Amino acid sequence: MLLQTPGKPVAIRLTADRQKITTSRNDLAYVTAEIVDAQGRLVPDAIIPLSFTISGNAQIAATASANPKDMQSFQKPEHRTFRGKCLIIVRPKGKGGKIVLKANGAGLAEGELILAAK
Repeated sequence: MLLQTPGKPVAIRLTADRQKITTSRNDLAYVTAEIVDAQGRLVPDAIIPLSFTISGNAQIAATASANPKDMQSFQKPEHRTFRGKCLIIVRPKGKGGKIVLKANGAGLAEGELILAAK
């Protein structure tokens, strides 16, 4: 195993637990936002406020990080990363279609993820 020191944060990478969800309000997609360097490596010491927007027939149900001391609201479309990561929970609104989730942070390239609700 090769250990590498990450560079400076440059972008946000969004990955979902799956690409397709049903239209049921009980079917959730769990999306991880990661702060990465120019080579796509996680920057584990990044504590950066991110904001999220969603379009399509879905809503952001919650945002969170694993930081036990973080008292930010889970219901706002923004959250600080902890150890370079945070979580966004996407809930469909009951109709199918394309869902686009975007993440923004100061000085970082925007992250974008497309999901499908069927």
